[in-house]
Amino acid sequence: MTEMTTKAFAQAIGTDPKSLRKYLRDTTPRDEHPGKGGRWVLPGTKSAINAHRKSFAKWQKDQADAQAERAAKAAIEAQSALEALEGSDEDPTETPES
Repeated sequence: MTEMTTKAFAQAIGTDPKSLRKYLRDTTPRDEHPGKGGRWVLPGTKSAINAHRKSFAKWQKDQADAQAERAAKAAIEAQSALEALEGSDEDPTETPES
């Protein structure tokens, strides 16, 4: 069986090594991680590359959706905070006097 490094595997599935390692950490069970200072060694078969390519694309889409959801939630919270400030009589730029 042919083994590949993250650099070669990332190139095969169309991404960069850093994103591939993040994907591997998210999708691989914790006890199968290579450990501190260890190296990911991946199977270099066509079927493994194709399976990871599809799985990586789904993972990337899920990550983008989660990021968009967090951004929308932050925008809603910022808007409600702004509305709360506008509704109060206090000036947020004013410093309290002692």
